[in-house]
Order: sequence, then C-alpha cells, then structure tokens
Amino acid sequence: MTLESFGKRAPRPNDFAVSSCRKARVLFINDTARNGGPGRSLYYILKFLDPLVVHRAVVLPRDGVIADLLRGKNGDGVVDDILFEPGLVENPVEPWNRAIERDDFDAALPKKAVRFVGNVVRAGDGIRKLTKLIERGRYDLI
Repeated sequence: MTLESFGKRAPRPNDFAVSSCRKARVLFINDTARNGGPGRSLYYILKFLDPLVVHRAVVLPRDGVIADLLRGKNGDGVVDDILFEPGLVENPVEPWNRAIERDDFDAALPKKAVRFVGNVVRAGDGIRKLTKLIERGRYDLI
C-alpha cells in the first residue's frame, strides 16, 4: 500500500469491528483561510485520517482556497463537515468586511486602532459562537 492510497483502501476482514463502533467526532479549528502552511498542513492531516474511524469537521473563518482544497473535487474531499465562523479573526487589524490585504498594513494608526478594537469584540463573539458550536456538535476531540 502506498502512502498516497492510505485512507482509500479496500475493505478488510476486520472492518466490521470498526464499522460497529461510533466514529470519534473531531473538530479542527483553523484560524486562517489563506492559502499557506496552516491550511495545507491541515489538509494532509485530514487526508490520512481514516474516515471509517474519525468524523472530520473543520471550522474556518471564511470560505476560500483552503475550504475548496478540503472539499476536494468530485466528492473526494477530506472533511465530513466544513463550518465557517467569521469571528475567527485572521489578523487583529484586518477590515471587518473582507480578508486583510497587504495595503491594510499601511493604513493610518487611528484606522488600525479602530479595526483592532472592533476585531477584539468580533473575536469575543466568535469564541462565544464557537463554544455553542462545540456543545451542539458533541465533539470528542478539538
């Protein structure tokens, strides 16, 4: 069995024991939706978890490149559920209505300060919503 085919294997004789047990419900929280190291690392972790054993749920701050990667093409995704919580602030000085861009780092200090305060409030609300999501989802591991 090659590493690439791991997780996409043919059923084995002892799979009846696995299928009779409840899947472990695991929630992965990624605070960035940008195409970079954290999202790619999460993809490879999820790719090699056995979907017969683990229910794989992911929370991201917004839809985008990483969500598309996790969903896959033609039903070959590596997640069972993708949830979005905009209160997961990717950068403390990001605008409230879109992802941060390079020019936002050059914004005037008062503008960045207002964004920072707003994002602290937003993050607090995001934590509250995330807590409720965790309780509703009855996850075994976060």
